[in-house]
Amino acid sequence: MKKNYFLMLLLAVFVLPQFANSQTVSTFEELELDSTGYWNGSDDAGGFTSGNAFFVNNYNHDYFSWSGFAYSNQTDTVTEGYSNQYSAYAGEGAEASNNFCVAYTFGNDTVSLTNSTTVAGVYFTNNTYAGLSMKNGDSYSKKFGGADGNDPDWFKISIFGIDDNNNNTDTIDFYLADFRFDDNSKDYIVKDWKWADLSSLGEIKNLVFFLSSTDNGDYGMNTPSYFCLDNLNGTHTGVKNFVANNNSVNVNVYPNPFRNSINIDGIKDVNQIYVTDISGKLVYNSNGNFINNQIDLSSLTKGFYLMNIKTQNKIISKKIIKQ
Repeated sequence: MKKNYFLMLLLAVFVLPQFANSQTVSTFEELELDSTGYWNGSDDAGGFTSGNAFFVNNYNHDYFSWSGFAYSNQTDTVTEGYSNQYSAYAGEGAEASNNFCVAYTFGNDTVSLTNSTTVAGVYFTNNTYAGLSMKNGDSYSKKFGGADGNDPDWFKISIFGIDDNNNNTDTIDFYLADFRFDDNSKDYIVKDWKWADLSSLGEIKNLVFFLSSTDNGDYGMNTPSYFCLDNLNGTHTGVKNFVANNNSVNVNVYPNPFRNSINIDGIKDVNQIYVTDISGKLVYNSNGNFINNQIDLSSLTKGFYLMNIKTQNKIISKKIIKQ
């Protein structure tokens, strides 16, 4: 009897907590894949669940296209172009796993949690299609850094935490590529799995991912709007934390949220201010004189936007909300 009690105690202390944790981490390893090596929602499931999170998917049978989230085990790191949209640029899943999540999103696709919780973090890497597009350029997108390597390009994910009352708790930025350094040798395009600490978002019910880039055209963002994620709400195992929260830059935009105009403090010699919506479409652009650094954005509709403030040698981006 004592022996059985001891075994039950070991089970309760060591095994059950690990099992419970495995049920809350989105590893995607439990999801089955066919010979193609990817799932893109063509079965009209509308999404999938891994751990304690539901990942929405939208599939269009007319164009055989999808958006939102898919999952994959494809690891081709050399083939350029749209045909390689399901591969992780890291060449494997996080922590040498097989499966991972692929996101093709325009900012309105949500990851919903079963219960409100504080999410520890997530691993990110580039999708191969996007990574090679930034590295080499293509018919739609520029080579990051430009011909001489001095263009201050960047590509980033903004992660919005949304609570039970549909309020934004906080926002964290993760740069998938950053070429803004004075020393070009520090410029990078993420090719490994990097950990992003999301705990500062607090207790949340949903996550919204918003991609933005310095490479934009008349119809929105030119950089392929893909990224890969893995081990959502897992643990950090020593890989360098690459989160760069843009709110740490000493530039203040206020009021935020705003109704008509917005003010900018903490920066001089502004050459250009442009604003994009969550799809990457340019909705405001001005190279003119800025009276007291106040911008009239009364023409915008309610929602999330990205304000880009360009000086002679840098671009600073701030999330703004129109009420």
